[in-house]
Amino acid sequence: MKIKRFFANDMRQALRQVREVMGPDAAILSTDKLEDGVEIIAAMDYDSKILASSRREQSHMAKQAVSSSQTGGRELAEETASAPTTYEKRVAGTTYEDLAHRLAVDDAQDAELDDFDTPEVPPVVNAPHRESTSAIRQALSGLKIESNFGDSKTMDQLREEMQGLRDLMEQRFAGLAWGNLENNSPLRASLLRRLDLLGFEAEVATHLTDLEFASNDLDSAWQKVLNNLVDQLKEYPEDLTSHGGIVALVGPTGAGKTTTLAKLAARFSMKHGSESVALITTDCYRIAAHEQLRAYGRIMGIPVRVAEGLQALREQLNEAADKRLVLIDTAGMSQRDNRLREQLSMLRQASDQLQSMLVFPATSQALVLEETIEAFDALSPDGCMITKVDECTSLGGALSVAIRHQLSLAFMTDGQRVPEDIHRAVPVELVNRCIDVAKQSSNELNEEVLAKTYGSLIANAHR
Repeated sequence: MKIKRFFANDMRQALRQVREVMGPDAAILSTDKLEDGVEIIAAMDYDSKILASSRREQSHMAKQAVSSSQTGGRELAEETASAPTTYEKRVAGTTYEDLAHRLAVDDAQDAELDDFDTPEVPPVVNAPHRESTSAIRQALSGLKIESNFGDSKTMDQLREEMQGLRDLMEQRFAGLAWGNLENNSPLRASLLRRLDLLGFEAEVATHLTDLEFASNDLDSAWQKVLNNLVDQLKEYPEDLTSHGGIVALVGPTGAGKTTTLAKLAARFSMKHGSESVALITTDCYRIAAHEQLRAYGRIMGIPVRVAEGLQALREQLNEAADKRLVLIDTAGMSQRDNRLREQLSMLRQASDQLQSMLVFPATSQALVLEETIEAFDALSPDGCMITKVDECTSLGGALSVAIRHQLSLAFMTDGQRVPEDIHRAVPVELVNRCIDVAKQSSNELNEEVLAKTYGSLIANAHR
């Protein structure tokens, strides 16, 4: 008897080698699965009696297994656990033709299972009542399968790369758009540079220069843009220091509300007397705020009233009904403070005659100013006051916010002196002050930022 060992990637390739080398009458002595394939040990010129004896032994073992299954599941489990179950034992003594036939039958059965793939159904024990269609929809409405693929590190890296590519493309397009503007409309490009130096937002500056110019003279075109800027600024129609009323100053912490209120009170007292002015504070969070306002009140001869809550504020307003000007100082809060909503609600309910003035500093960044205005929008301020003009490096940012939100400008302050450093916010004077601040500033144009900012606006406008 000749014995030979065959190696292959799978069983079919191994059997093909057996057939080619030993022929279809070869006997399969054993098979084994390896890490990189399969191994078959086959023989030829074998003794047929030995092979038949091996087959009878396998048949006898199968009958014993069937008999054991009828006597009890526990015995079957034990015997099965102890009996050899390797593929090698099951195929020992099998001919090439038998093993090839088994593989063909297994493939056919696998194909049938693929075509009719149904999960095993467990026995039903105490089955619940059948759900209605609406109940099933309601149960499924909140169920979703979340994929972990989107949260993988690979996806995060891919997003970063895509975002970087997008930013690069936008920067290239912006540079091209700005270059086209400089070539095709050099006058407008020069005007945008000037407005950028004044601190105006790109969107507002683009709108201000969207004009028809009679000539390419830069000075005359610049004057036309400045006139357009004056027209875009809204002036508060009344002078509070002359007409009076009930006025509440609101705004973020550090905006200068208390000092501005003292300036208004001093101006009105100089015209109409201190007895015609009432000062009320609702700032119950900071003792220092009371002391600062009381110090101003003592100097001007005006008592300061404290109102804690809506009912107290209404009572104080009733007691001050004979005053021509009632000024209400409020607590300075961050635009993210949860108590801000309560304060604004109290002011809305205090009196129908109450006018609210939003106070914000010119030194704040554009994003902070935007958040401030959105936070106080629930009160619908009647006007605004720009403070700390003397401390800012550009006034264009504050004016841009006022233009975009159509805020009525009442006053601006430019110092700590009471009452000297407060002025009516006349649009022409504001624009001139904006130019003066830019002349004194050390800010310089950044051509790269300029091209990216304005080029993006121009490119998006033509999409």
